[in-house]
Amino acid sequence: MSELSSIIKSARESSRLTIREAEAKSGISNAYLSQIENDKIKNPSFQILNKISKLYEIPLEILMEKSGYSMSDYGNNSLQADIKSATVLISDDNKFDRELFINYLSFDTGCRYVIKQAKTGMETIESIKKDPPDCLILDYKLPDMDGLDVLQQISESKKMSKVPVIMMTGYGSEDIAVAAMKLGAVNYLIKDKVSRDEFISAVNTGVKRKILWQSMMSKKAVKTRPDSGRQIEIIKHIENLTVGIDELCRNNASSPIISELTFLKNEAAALSKLLR
Repeated sequence: MSELSSIIKSARESSRLTIREAEAKSGISNAYLSQIENDKIKNPSFQILNKISKLYEIPLEILMEKSGYSMSDYGNNSLQADIKSATVLISDDNKFDRELFINYLSFDTGCRYVIKQAKTGMETIESIKKDPPDCLILDYKLPDMDGLDVLQQISESKKMSKVPVIMMTGYGSEDIAVAAMKLGAVNYLIKDKVSRDEFISAVNTGVKRKILWQSMMSKKAVKTRPDSGRQIEIIKHIENLTVGIDELCRNNASSPIISELTFLKNEAAALSKLLR
């Protein structure tokens, strides 16, 4: 059974849905869903995978990858740019596995990696709190807590939750992989099966997702920043308004609206200070 069929079947079972219930929620026929789960259909269309992604809350990129597609196959050009350097935190209590992953990354001649290491879940969390990496390689089996516990704490922290996490699982751990993805992991790799090229590709994609998120946040900040020309114009109108209110107050001292005008003047002055 392929990784795609295993992960989709595990996702449905963890969601406690029957095939017919999945059909009703996704709009994909139960016969077609069964064929995918039984590994009869190995490359579902983008539209089908997109529906499955939404149904089971699995990142679309993972389903595309497990189906044999590349990012460019569905126009995600934002993840195609080359990266020159990145910080990767490898969390694994097995020294030899850590060295293996470091060796894999050394073959990526297009990127210079700064490698950090952690042997326990607490070391991992403390390292991320101190200096969030561009990508976290997280082993499921750690001595003090499992990878899902670590991922849960990461997902609950505003600072840590933006770190792309790749969960390393053992063969046949599809249930763990599904749980990890629902907690925000951007990918999962089967430890005993992953090749060097697959590992490098997964890390590259994880790093690019963080860069993309940072770029989106930067653009959002620019869009929401007040326009300086508009601010000057508003301040000028407020100043004119306060002068006009002062004049009205002098000429209509006995008017019942004087208190309201005075209140409005004070509020306008406070707003002017905020805009300066």
